[in-house]
Amino acid sequence: MAITALVADTLTIPLAKEIFEAVKNYLETKRTSNKEKEELKKNLIKLVDLSNNSAVALNQYVTLMKRSTEASVHCTELSRLLDIIPQTEAKNQFAKVLDVRMQANLLKEGVESIHKYRDDYEKALGLYSTAEGHIMQAMGQLALNKNSSCTEIGYANARLNELVILAKRRIQELLEGLQEAYKVLGNMN
Repeated sequence: MAITALVADTLTIPLAKEIFEAVKNYLETKRTSNKEKEELKKNLIKLVDLSNNSAVALNQYVTLMKRSTEASVHCTELSRLLDIIPQTEAKNQFAKVLDVRMQANLLKEGVESIHKYRDDYEKALGLYSTAEGHIMQAMGQLALNKNSSCTEIGYANARLNELVILAKRRIQELLEGLQEAYKVLGNMN
């Protein structure tokens, strides 16, 4: 097929329409040859495979969005607490953000889960690395200047929000492909 999926081997609206058009043409034929039946079978198998791949990709991008959001919320809460909590507790919270929210959750469960989608993975990894760098700078600035520390957390949050937006866009595109497939399938008589 000339049309390629936006996310590797997943269903897109044009691809769903193309497959359904081919299936519809075979079904409308009064006499279907064995070759046409085999082609119909291949198209249906492809549709099922692409739908399954889309569902898997959806799960991976939802995880990325969830983990990015959690890290961002933790950073936001930490920036609000910097004036209230003692410096030792702030350092513990920074360590928790870096070790748990960023490295264990976001990197390993979120960013790494989309490694198969090379362009998105590279962009997500870049955003992650930049956010992590800002959090480390915020931690380093803590003893010197709490305002600078909060500013760095803000920069980290901006990168984390970009990760959320990237994931939301892909989720929307994947859902649109699946919705179109189900809509066309429902309209076939």
